[in-house]
Amino acid sequence: NQRRAVNVDVEKIRSVLATFLGPQTQIPPMHSALKQDGVPLYKLARKGIEVEREARAITVDALDFVSLDGQELVVDARVSKGTYVRVLAEDIGEALGCGAHLTALRRTSTGGFSLADALTLEQLEALPAEQRDARLLAPDALCPAVPAMRLDAAASKAFGHGQVVAIGDQASGEYRIYADDGHFLGIGMIAGTDKRALLTAVRLMSGN
Repeated sequence: NQRRAVNVDVEKIRSVLATFLGPQTQIPPMHSALKQDGVPLYKLARKGIEVEREARAITVDALDFVSLDGQELVVDARVSKGTYVRVLAEDIGEALGCGAHLTALRRTSTGGFSLADALTLEQLEALPAEQRDARLLAPDALCPAVPAMRLDAAASKAFGHGQVVAIGDQASGEYRIYADDGHFLGIGMIAGTDKRALLTAVRLMSGN
């Protein structure tokens, strides 16, 4: 173990945070759920075993200074999928020259959902029934970035039963699938070439 004095100010912190912005690589920590030969790394770490980990590409879009109270620094971060904030905190500490570790992590937004729009269970229970229902989101709100596709009645029925549907000339990839009346059916995957694209169900809504 090593002790180092915390001798930083807001100006230095802002300057260091700016150096961590943009695309970069990060080595996952041993205490993670990633697997090595089928074994989670954290299980190896608990046995005192450390293995080499492959660096992964990440992007840090924003690191905003929030507050500094003694030795506790609060930062608002916006990062790409796969980023280990614990490692990021340690790296920032090293860059500041004093070292650091993560003491708390609060996810404020993900996948288009924001904590600002959330309600506690107590707040939800206090609302009238019709207002509670109005707060519910449709299932397809989970995948707004996935392109949408509508099927005719026959294709909708086949897709809803898990059957492969011939689509014709259509770009391959994942799609949100809707019936002709706008009813959300689920997620499908299109594959194929030469105007012989086939749609396969990946995840279906129950009750279709």
